[in-house]
Amino acid sequence: MGYQTLRCLLLFLASAQGRSWQQPCPYRYMMLQVHACNGETEAAWSLAGLAFKDETGKNILVPAARGSAFLHQGRAKVPASFGFQGSEPWNALDGNPFTVAQVDDTYSLEGEVANGRDLHRPTLAAKLIIDFQVPKQVASFSITSRRDGHDETHPRKWTLRGSNDLTSWANLSSYDLDAKPFPEGTSGYGRQSTADIECGELE
Repeated sequence: MGYQTLRCLLLFLASAQGRSWQQPCPYRYMMLQVHACNGETEAAWSLAGLAFKDETGKNILVPAARGSAFLHQGRAKVPASFGFQGSEPWNALDGNPFTVAQVDDTYSLEGEVANGRDLHRPTLAAKLIIDFQVPKQVASFSITSRRDGHDETHPRKWTLRGSNDLTSWANLSSYDLDAKPFPEGTSGYGRQSTADIECGELE
């Protein structure tokens, strides 16, 4: 059976069951890039949780460890030390409401980044990359805000991308609306922004 025949069959079966069918797009890496925070001048974005679900609605388990999450063009605002979690990126994976991942707004890289901001594009520079170790079919994801009152650091606009080689990336989801997903004063732990994944072209 050829690819086009199989695709038409899947579309027909999904339509008959009242569901939409999406072409599989498994990726090993997910990259969250925050473009703006609640605070217009804030560059030290933070979050308490980042979670993914597969097409069956089950959580995709990712160990909260150094090898599972890292920052590109950024660093943690508070490094981890013995017995102290800091604000390292893998804190977003631990399910603990009292730990956060937060980037350093003083991070600079000559010719690329100045105080946490991209010098070439109107966006924040630090990108959170999650490594599943093997490609996973992600159907949806959720971001959970921190609970300790630092409302100005909540993400306001972002893009989620997927890759298998850390070189070519596909846009999977984005939030670029005027409404804040985590409004000030109401964003205690447990408040989530959830979105479905839509497969994009690798670039």
